[in-house]
Amino acid sequence: MTVTSAMRRPRWSAASVRRWPLWSLAPAARAYVLATILAAAAFAVLAAWHTTWHLSQVPVFLLLLACSAAMVEATRDVKLSRDTMTRDLQEVWYLSIALLLPPIYVLLAPIPLVVMKQLRVRRNLIHRRVFSIASIGLGYAAASVEFHSGIRPLIDGSLSTGAHAVGLLAGIVAAAITGWLVNVWLVVGAVKLTSPTARIRALTFSREAITTDVTVTCLASLVTLGLSVTLAALVVALPVVLMQKRFLMHNQLVAEARTDAKTGLLNAATWHREASTELSRIRGYWSPTSLAIIDIDHFKLVNDTHGHLAGDRVLRVVADRVRGGSYLALGISGTALFAVFLFLTYYLQLTKGFSPIETGLAYLPMTAGIVVSATLANNILLPKVGPRPLLVIGMVLGAVALAWFAQLDADSSYAGRVLPGLVVLGIGMGNIFAPGLSSATYGVDPADAGVASAMVNTMQQVGGSIGTALLSSIFASAVASFAKGKPPSPQVAAEAAQNRGALGTMVAGNDTLDYAVIRFDPAKVAPVANYNGFEINGIGPDPAFGQIACKQGRTTGNSCGVTWGMGQDPGTLVMQVCGRPGDSGGPVTVDNLLVGMIHGAFSDNLPTCVIKYIPLHTPAVVMSINADLADINAKHRPGSGFSPLPG
Repeated sequence: MTVTSAMRRPRWSAASVRRWPLWSLAPAARAYVLATILAAAAFAVLAAWHTTWHLSQVPVFLLLLACSAAMVEATRDVKLSRDTMTRDLQEVWYLSIALLLPPIYVLLAPIPLVVMKQLRVRRNLIHRRVFSIASIGLGYAAASVEFHSGIRPLIDGSLSTGAHAVGLLAGIVAAAITGWLVNVWLVVGAVKLTSPTARIRALTFSREAITTDVTVTCLASLVTLGLSVTLAALVVALPVVLMQKRFLMHNQLVAEARTDAKTGLLNAATWHREASTELSRIRGYWSPTSLAIIDIDHFKLVNDTHGHLAGDRVLRVVADRVRGGSYLALGISGTALFAVFLFLTYYLQLTKGFSPIETGLAYLPMTAGIVVSATLANNILLPKVGPRPLLVIGMVLGAVALAWFAQLDADSSYAGRVLPGLVVLGIGMGNIFAPGLSSATYGVDPADAGVASAMVNTMQQVGGSIGTALLSSIFASAVASFAKGKPPSPQVAAEAAQNRGALGTMVAGNDTLDYAVIRFDPAKVAPVANYNGFEINGIGPDPAFGQIACKQGRTTGNSCGVTWGMGQDPGTLVMQVCGRPGDSGGPVTVDNLLVGMIHGAFSDNLPTCVIKYIPLHTPAVVMSINADLADINAKHRPGSGFSPLPG
């Protein structure tokens, strides 16, 4: 009989701890690493002690953490250089966590992400991974404390509502810079103490490093600003950040062209880099080393036969001024177009009473302007003058159109005020799209054409999404600032004749029954019983199921539909008449007898009214005129005993 024993895993012991690579570091480097880790742990305990925990914070934290983990997983097969400072755009999510949540969350966030990198991406020394957790946590925890304790109270307390959005953006940028500075210089200190020959200028002040850090800081600030408005911005932010990460990693991937395409051997640049890295690491750990050199006979012949035919140079995308200007112009044009689509649609539908179909048709002149100007610019002007003049002309025309739209008021006509602006905007956008798309991908290596073309879509989407969020925030702040301190006026005016001044005064009302009593100026208002064929001859009883009711609305005009019966709330009726925003308060009749006034939609989950003659839309809720008059008469309010003017 043979007795076999399984190998046991070695247990922790003092001897095994002494063999940790951490103790091989120089004394100053070892003390620095341990001090940083202990400082992060102490900061975490202090932050946890002072945090007011809310269950609503956890889903936000997990959602942002999942986005960061998705970026790690999406690029985990990319092998980056060891012992160098890499930019992986995780700062975007760390900054969002730091500013949207208390500091303790950003101290905890690096732990699962760094563990994921250790398990899924590449094994590294444990003390390096722990130091990365500490440096990231300290950097962005400092940014979180700065924002929540210093910047946020300042912009919320001392700035006017109109300047709040600008102050918020400036505060986010300041916090992003703080987090970057603390994190980067903690890492630079560790690299310098571990590898004394490392050059700080090459690590942080090279052209590529500065460009990348500025890009990451700006992108992190914009994404955080968008998420501060709504977490739904993640739908746009995640693919944009992921694409930008792959774009910024391009140069790092080029540097990872380690082997000759034909021979499979390390090329000269890679050999020098690896040798320098290993020698620097040896000096940092104070450990002995040996070097083996193998002489390969006829290597020059092998290199000349195989290596030089393939070439050692790796082509990469060079961000020249024309291509960068094209990306910027496309991003700004996306902001302008989405702003026009949002606010001009509100104006046409809510102020001018256009239907959705009419609003869509109203934009067709702009589309025609884009098609015509883009065709002329691409086929005739671009080969003669190049992209720069066309981009400048397009940007100027777009600015002129937006300034023109800013002068619209309630009395502006479509033909006289809206149409010229749409035509000018279309011509401007056509002069941006054609040269912008052409120059953004012109001269790019075929292998990098996908990245260059993807950047076009990315800039348009970023400009549209973040621009819409920022402009909506500014608009809301401006409206709130304008209305602040101004009590509601009881005077009323006609929307289509505001130059006539006040036509009457509201003297009574009831929010529950949704009515208001207005005493009109008889010198300015003459009552009528018939308006454009819609006639009211008296007050009728509440209609029964199946009776046909008709309404006259400000937005959709006259339409009729069947009565379904009483509504859920007291004093309400449900009818299949067409109604949209702006129709509220419109009279509803049965057999030319007034029975109610439009209150609102029956359900927001059902389709709205598109074509008023096709009843495939949500019913309308109508306030019973009998319920309103009963309330007025019972309280002896102005308007008691009201009866319509005889027809």
